[in-house]
Amino acid sequence: MAHFKVHKSILCMYSDIFRDMFGVPTPADMDMHDGVPMVTLPDDARDVKSFLTCLYTPTLDRKISAEGVDVLSPYWRGLLDMATKYFVEPIREFIIRGLEHQYPTNLEAWCKLDEKRQALCTLWANHCSLDLDECYDSMVPDPATAIRFAKEFNIPSILPAAFYDLSTIDPELDWTTVRAETILKPGHTGGHPYSDETLDEDPLFRGERTARWDTLDQADFRRLMSGCEKLGFLDIQNMIVDAAPRGSCHNFRNPEQCQAARVAGARACQAYQLDGTLRFLRMLERYDPEVKAELFPNLCDFCMGNIRLAASRKIKEVWVELPSVFRLGDELSEWGSVERKVLVDLVY
Repeated sequence: MAHFKVHKSILCMYSDIFRDMFGVPTPADMDMHDGVPMVTLPDDARDVKSFLTCLYTPTLDRKISAEGVDVLSPYWRGLLDMATKYFVEPIREFIIRGLEHQYPTNLEAWCKLDEKRQALCTLWANHCSLDLDECYDSMVPDPATAIRFAKEFNIPSILPAAFYDLSTIDPELDWTTVRAETILKPGHTGGHPYSDETLDEDPLFRGERTARWDTLDQADFRRLMSGCEKLGFLDIQNMIVDAAPRGSCHNFRNPEQCQAARVAGARACQAYQLDGTLRFLRMLERYDPEVKAELFPNLCDFCMGNIRLAASRKIKEVWVELPSVFRLGDELSEWGSVERKVLVDLVY
């Protein structure tokens, strides 16, 4: 049995549960250890140690910043379990905040995170290593596990972004199965005997993501499939075609050319949507000259500007609707409040 000698004042400061417990007069026959009353907790000693360490040395924010919250780690699971069980809100809030860095609650934070992840994927593509620990899939968290974790510990705020993230992953790419078949090895250094064709057939080497699909229960899997279907029905192509200019098209001599360019660009955009609806809309909104040259080479700047405005509005509409898209209930009434206000301002 592990023993921890702690100050009642520290426990009472952070937890109403302990405050009420110690508010009861100490029985005369109470067990003692090292001259002080002993309280036996049913929790794992390692979890208790992590919990007490956080109370006495409040550096959890720095640990989260340096390492992130790993929902697969017994440390974070045990710590959140203790904080939830004993109503220690500061620890619980720190952990939730760390999870919200991985699964943002506002569109601006999601866009910044997505840019970082695209940069990570590009870095992996240029690295051409066979080290499994360095592949893109190993550097980003698994949303299926995050959903299970959020349901277990009542953290609904991360669910919309986690479900959306999972919707962008091929259901055929299972974390366990892909890793059993990959040519990548943990800690691999040096060259390899594989052909380019063999490498290109490996999903992890191609920079694709996997998920632990078996962690989802049937209800969450149905939510995911329903959400994927709704996102698939979004008529992004018509949004591009119908991005009618507020005035005359700047291509005065041949306005039909811009209309034809919008139609052709809308068809070509279908391949880009495979990376996810939000990423595709963000790509249109940012007005990347390379994207314009590839998708809308004959479109005037004025018409391109209208496509950007339409994409800017649509991406906010999609973000606001994520809880209903994935049928997440009424617990997220505050979701998308910032984006909803912007949409109202755009109307007026």
